[in-house]
Amino acid sequence: MKTLLGSILLLLLTSCTITLWSSKIQYEKIRGMYIQPGENRLYAVGKSHTYVFEIDESFMRILHLSRSLSFSPYLEDFALSKDNSVRGSVNLWANVKKLTKGQRTELIKLGFKSVDRDIMYRYDTEIKGTRYLSSGELPLQKFKKEIPAGIELPDSRMTLAKKIALTPATVATDVCVSLPAGVLLVLVIATDSL
Repeated sequence: MKTLLGSILLLLLTSCTITLWSSKIQYEKIRGMYIQPGENRLYAVGKSHTYVFEIDESFMRILHLSRSLSFSPYLEDFALSKDNSVRGSVNLWANVKKLTKGQRTELIKLGFKSVDRDIMYRYDTEIKGTRYLSSGELPLQKFKKEIPAGIELPDSRMTLAKKIALTPATVATDVCVSLPAGVLLVLVIATDSL
């Protein structure tokens, strides 16, 4: 059993190429939001950065409804480009049991979809905007619980050049270590001994 666990660990440690090319992620906790009156602009305020997004009318209406309705938000696949533009997906979940019939009808009209046998409603949207360093105060609506967001950071030209230069060596290392380790793992599993 120890040998099997050791073999699995060895396989996990040999993924040099995957590790080399994986993106850097910056984690931000979004503390609150502010919707600018008269404009379709959402300010998402984190601990170190503020994100300004252009949003459509239905998403703006949903955000206004979030003051009286309870949504569970999830932020996914956010990526930052070199010009500080950011894009990603927002998923909002609503528990149908906590909604009136009128609220359910309005959410469906705004683009929510019924999932899990009408137990939950889900709304998905892609948003694009710009990241700024946080400065000053906005009259934001603070969240009861901060929303975590992982933002993929862009590689610099130097980092990209290093990755390209190191790729042949990491592929060779993966082949030299992973292939024998994989064969050993198959033998251990097949014979149940070493």
